[in-house]
Amino acid sequence: MPSIGIIVLIGIIALLVVGAISNANTKRRRYRCLISPFPEVHSSAASNSTAPVNAMPWTTDAGLRIFLSHSSSDNSFGFQLAADLRHALGGEEASVWYDAFGGLQAGDLWPERIERELSSRDIFLLLLSPKAIASKWVQDELRMAWMQKNSASGESKVIIPLLLAPCEVPAYLAMFQFVSFVSPRPYVEALAELLQALRTSRSRTAQMEQRPLIPVGLPFDESLLPVPPFFIGREADLAWTMQHMRAGGTTAITALEGLGGIGKTALAAVAIQQLRRDGAFPDGIVVVLCQDLVDPAEILIQVLTRFDPYRKAPQEVTLADLARRATHMLKGKRALVVLDNVEPRLPIATVISPFQTAELTLLLTARQALSMEIVPHGSGRILDLLSPEEALELFAWALGRKHADALNVAEHAAAVRIVAALGRHTLAVRLAGAYASNMGRDLAVLASELEHDPLEVPGETPRGVALILSRSTAALPEGSRQLFAGSATFAAPEFGRQAALTLAQGLGQVNPQTNVDLLVVRALAEKSFSAGFPEKADRERLRLHPLVRAFAMDLLLRWPEREQYLAAFLVAQHFATYADDFQADYPVLAMDERNLTGALEWAQAHEQRKLIVALAFGMRLFWDGRARYQDGLSFLPQAIAAAKENQADDETQIPRLQLAELQLVYGRILMYSGQLVAGEAILQQGLGDFRREQDRRGEEETLTALGDIEKFRGHYEEAKGYLQRSLTIADEIGDRQNKGVVLSILGHIALRQGHYDTAESYLQQALIIRHEIDDRQGEGVDLGTLGQVELFRGQPEAAENYLQQSLLILREIGDRSSEGAVLGILGQVALRRGQFAVADEYLQQGLAIIREIGDRQDEASQLSVMGQVALRRGRYAEAEKYLQQSLAMSRDIGDRHNEGVVLSVQGQKALRCGQYEAAESLLRQILAIRREVESLQGEGVDLSLLGQVALQHGQYEVAEHLLHQALDTHLSTGDRRWEARTKCALGHLAEARDDVAQADIWYRSSLTLAIERMLGPECAEAQFALGCLLSIQHIHHEEGCLLLREAARVFNEMGLPEAEEARVAVKQFGCADAQVRVNE
Repeated sequence: MPSIGIIVLIGIIALLVVGAISNANTKRRRYRCLISPFPEVHSSAASNSTAPVNAMPWTTDAGLRIFLSHSSSDNSFGFQLAADLRHALGGEEASVWYDAFGGLQAGDLWPERIERELSSRDIFLLLLSPKAIASKWVQDELRMAWMQKNSASGESKVIIPLLLAPCEVPAYLAMFQFVSFVSPRPYVEALAELLQALRTSRSRTAQMEQRPLIPVGLPFDESLLPVPPFFIGREADLAWTMQHMRAGGTTAITALEGLGGIGKTALAAVAIQQLRRDGAFPDGIVVVLCQDLVDPAEILIQVLTRFDPYRKAPQEVTLADLARRATHMLKGKRALVVLDNVEPRLPIATVISPFQTAELTLLLTARQALSMEIVPHGSGRILDLLSPEEALELFAWALGRKHADALNVAEHAAAVRIVAALGRHTLAVRLAGAYASNMGRDLAVLASELEHDPLEVPGETPRGVALILSRSTAALPEGSRQLFAGSATFAAPEFGRQAALTLAQGLGQVNPQTNVDLLVVRALAEKSFSAGFPEKADRERLRLHPLVRAFAMDLLLRWPEREQYLAAFLVAQHFATYADDFQADYPVLAMDERNLTGALEWAQAHEQRKLIVALAFGMRLFWDGRARYQDGLSFLPQAIAAAKENQADDETQIPRLQLAELQLVYGRILMYSGQLVAGEAILQQGLGDFRREQDRRGEEETLTALGDIEKFRGHYEEAKGYLQRSLTIADEIGDRQNKGVVLSILGHIALRQGHYDTAESYLQQALIIRHEIDDRQGEGVDLGTLGQVELFRGQPEAAENYLQQSLLILREIGDRSSEGAVLGILGQVALRRGQFAVADEYLQQGLAIIREIGDRQDEASQLSVMGQVALRRGRYAEAEKYLQQSLAMSRDIGDRHNEGVVLSVQGQKALRCGQYEAAESLLRQILAIRREVESLQGEGVDLSLLGQVALQHGQYEVAEHLLHQALDTHLSTGDRRWEARTKCALGHLAEARDDVAQADIWYRSSLTLAIERMLGPECAEAQFALGCLLSIQHIHHEEGCLLLREAARVFNEMGLPEAEEARVAVKQFGCADAQVRVNE
């Protein structure tokens, strides 16, 4: 017998189609969907037949709608192609519009009908031949399609020219990838390439039309623990459980002698549903099914992911970091975490410690007893077996009777014996009732069989469960028994009905629907329905109880290795198709995430290259969009390697585009993970592939990602180069969404460089696009960035207006991450105004949210601002603590921009403390960083500070040169706050040179600017400096006193350390008793 082969044929849609096992005589075709994973059951010869392909089991998306443009001279070919396309699209007539094939009807107005059909169809196929090129009608249709593609609403229109015969192609069609049907190429091969192109264009369209990621609300996972259809007894247990859960803390439900299947999960489900209806746990209910999970980090990641508003996985890896994140993120939440079926080998104390610190309510279910260290005294409940009466009621219900009283005398007596023989075990009793009802078993005979069965059960499975499972599964028809064992192939205990049907069909079953239904009737699988998902999603769910699944696994492992391999192959192929169909629908993929990951692990372990690529291709957007970066880093390298090998077997465009798409996502994930060099290298490879294949959208997205990398590095000119090229392509192909993204990034770069007018221009353009495409999140973020622009311009009122608009939108959509960032900027506005208590409140709120989300870059930025607030208030130890935390985090994540900000603030601290040499050394280092990251605004700040250091050293010429350099920089960037501060420093310089008139000019200029821009601290500093200057001169003494008294008042109200110095000056210059009124 030959060894098991690993030959998997790519289907007509890159092995992303649900296929069926063909009989051994079916010819293998080059782009067939799955025939068989075994090489000996098919021929490897490709057919060159040009006959219609009706008999081929080819399918693709039924959602595609195609307009087929042609010359009537090519009708012979067109008829066949239209028929084959309709067959591939599920046989629906309306899927392909072909005017010689039932398109135009009597009475139709040609232009109106053509335009209507073109507008309603996302695929435009053009049959190119000399006759078509000369046809006026074809030219008109092509012109309409071209106009629609380049309109604002037609960005998803796909144009694919099909070359039937050599001809002179219009220049503007040269940018499109052709599919050649020119002889001697086999028709079947060309058709396969076309269908793959349709599939890929659908995937690209799905990615393009994917809306910006928006928050998905609070997690309420109680549906993961479905309430049993019949819940008998347990009244006291239920009341106790609900009482303890309302009280908070840790509640544990364990089972007598570690028995599984006696109702722990059912009891938890009923309690949770009732508490949810009562309004308990308004901040969320997260359920983790812990069967087979023994890694505490995996459970922490699942919980944190569920609480994330975008369902993004945390980026922390170590247990300590995950625990810290959980404590920050969950502190103060009125939420419930349920850990169901905790494994004995799981170090549960490590898992629950951060949740207990955060004061969440916890509910644990386990087969084993949990120690007092984990569950406080009085908070654990050991479930006993059902009472004889309760067991009898459950059996009667499973048998189809309303109550035990509905049993006749003989049935009642036999039922009593049955439940006793099964040890009154909840799961066993229910399985027995369903089995007896379905099979019409004589209850007395069944009771005798169970009582006298000599079965010995090793391991943890209760004997009653093993007894009834053995009988029930042995009595299944062959197909149902095969499907039951095969269901253990799924990586998760829950899977969809469609997945089960695909497995049954692939195993050659004649009545797969009946076989699936029978598993439910026998209570071997629990059925549920996930509402709120697309109609084509696998919404009907099937779940195996852990004990039932273990039994199924035991049966599966008895199969020949060849059959186990086939079942796993079928499951992996199904999920490859499923992932591609829903690649941009993250909630749908999340529902089967464990199954999808398990399929990919199997494909990797068995070196199934095409399946590896298909599964990774379908999951790539999910990994990127839901921040499953660890999965991306784990699976994408092998998928990329497999895609490169696949190109040798398949010379069409599709494998090359798949490779480029995988490289694009992998490069982005490497970037998010801080691996900038590796990310750039892989993105450059992808960029070359996209350009070779003339895929403009892929080129555009890769350029954007490369620009992002350079922005993160602080290489702003390189970033702008990439982004401007991306912007050009976005305009060419009408990609409004990505254009908005790129404009927003360019605006942020201009902000960091201190080019505020440029930043505003980019952001206003982005804002218009965000509004047009209804991108509320992008709109909120851009408003926040515009607030930053106005803040740095020294326009706090305008800044606050933008920021409050931003905050309103972000809170409306639940974008916690951006909300935290905006609160931090509002804190900076308050800091500029000298409202330090308000600033501290905003910053603390923002920091709590940012830590909850786990955004380390924003956290580092927020900490640096908090350091500035503390420094301005003279709290130097507190400032140093915040700044050191920010600096360490910035260096850890490679954020050179914020590193420069922090070092600059530390330089200011040294300057304030009189540590001039340390300040100068720091500021010289920082200036190099500012120039490295091209931060012109920051460079101006540091030049000003260096000028002040030189002034303190008595180096007046150096100070003058540096301060004027700084002033020129402030004027060019529009940084009015630092313009005011530098002018005040120039006043100090003039005063040190005894140039009183020039000092007066600089101080008044600084004061005017500070009043105009409502810069509280800068205003008080200028008042104090000018007041001291004037008070020395007797002729201006009254004005000087006015200024000094006002400066003292402002410093005092702000709680600044300068307040004492100002009070001393008021007394020193004899202003304390002056009857003067502060005027404007």
